Amino acid sequence: MDILYNIGWHFSIIGSMALEGFLHNFPALWGPGCGFAFVAVAIWGWRKKQNSDQVASGSQRALLSNIPTYQSMLPYMTFELTRARRYNHNLSMLILGLDHSQKQELLNNNRSDSNQWGNEQLASKFLFSLIGTILREGLRDSDILSCEILNDRFIVQLTDTDNAKAIRAVARLNAMVYDQVNTRLRAGIAEFPSNGLTIEDLLKYAEMRFYHHAAKAEAAPAGCHDGYRTQKVENGISRADRDAVVSEKH
Repeated sequence: MDILYNIGWHFSIIGSMALEGFLHNFPALWGPGCGFAFVAVAIWGWRKKQNSDQVASGSQRALLSNIPTYQSMLPYMTFELTRARRYNHNLSMLILGLDHSQKQELLNNNRSDSNQWGNEQLASKFLFSLIGTILREGLRDSDILSCEILNDRFIVQLTDTDNAKAIRAVARLNAMVYDQVNTRLRAGIAEFPSNGLTIEDLLKYAEMRFYHHAAKAEAAPAGCHDGYRTQKVENGISRADRDAVVSEKH
């Protein structure tokens, strides 16, 4: 141990002398002494930003790590669709998400929470992750949950589920989200084989329904049932969703 200590001590002396010589000769190599100060400040600022970005990126990855992306789950969804086609089973695809005004209103109402998380972007990602966790808890083991982070929405595949059952599932999931986050998700539903024969076709139809409901909600007065703003929920199913289920049965 004494030998290692002596070796380390000598290396530290040599390193200090080398650094002192470099600092002494640096102005002659580059310019006035103020140049060194400028470079030092620039390097310090760059390293601080890099560390900050790494911390923020790591936090965001940790928040979203429990939600697989749509692209990563696409092979599994395709397999389930093939199985449904082979055995003549129903299958539904859902697009679920908050629109921009809903999300902004929710973040504004919880501004202190946003400050606690550092910035609104991080708070938004935390909200997205929280909703994803709620959806995961409300889905069956056979269902597939995925997300599109850039579009702020979730893509869900419900196996052995027709349109009426999918509507009831959305109502149940929305009741769970409302209980914990005090908001509801807008939904677009597509049923196999009625609304499409491939994942891509089903998602196109679900997306069309999603934006149709969003446009309808924007045109509705505040507090209207169709606007998903202050819907009355009875037994976990809103009146709008219950009426939709009734219409599907006829």
